[in-house]
Amino acid sequence: EEEANGKTVSFRAAKSTQSSLEGIDEVGEGDKEHVEVPCGTLTNVLLDLFPRPIDFYSLDVEGAETLILNNLDLNAVQVRVMIVENVNRMCQENCPSRDQVRRILVEQYNYALYPDVVTRSDLFIHPDTLAKMPQDWIDSHKRLVTADELSTPPASVEIAVTATAPADNAQQQQQQQPAPK
Repeated sequence: EEEANGKTVSFRAAKSTQSSLEGIDEVGEGDKEHVEVPCGTLTNVLLDLFPRPIDFYSLDVEGAETLILNNLDLNAVQVRVMIVENVNRMCQENCPSRDQVRRILVEQYNYALYPDVVTRSDLFIHPDTLAKMPQDWIDSHKRLVTADELSTPPASVEIAVTATAPADNAQQQQQQQPAPK
């Protein structure tokens, strides 16, 4: 419908990944060039490309997540697992945008919300997919469900990286190989 009506959206052009929907991200406003982009609904695009349920969808659009979700019909387009960025330079401890995203997906679409599984992102699992998840996984991860919990800031998550020495790595490979017969 939007395509047929010739609808466009104005984007602020930039020479890097800092391009954004006009009015959403005002960083670098010194570059005033704007580009009109023809548009259609994301629902129609996804249904055209993926007629079956989508296994995984990552939503990271630097502050425009609620705009996307308010214009995406997740009853028509089923997404099994979705991550949505929950911390960025515009969304820190107190973030109304993060709270809105959580409310839309949990209250409107009944997604299960796991905020501490993916660093700097919320993990949302569709109810049909959640019903097929192993119970030990569900039991070992904190799920937010109440309205008060949905406004909870994400936990600080630090990832520890350990290096394995080449000698240890070779030893591990030998242990994993089956014994000769």
